[in-house]
Amino acid sequence: MEINLTSDPKAFIRQAIETDRLHREEEAVQEALSIWEERQRTRAEILTAVDVAEASVARGEGPQCLDCCWDVDCDARKSWV
Repeated sequence: MEINLTSDPKAFIRQAIETDRLHREEEAVQEALSIWEERQRTRAEILTAVDVAEASVARGEGPQCLDCCWDVDCDARKSWV
């Protein structure tokens, strides 16, 4: 696969190579893809957790005092923290 970068990322990578942070341009691409992959996995986990929570709420599960959830003195909220 061939990747064409604009001048800003190229300069950033060049600086990383010059300061011995990286040895080759390919390392920058590998690191970027690794970070992107981890973020996508985390995103998928969060979306799954939201789906599970929404399904739980739809079934009527969860806290029953939604009006008081932001009240500092709410006993139910204290138990969540």
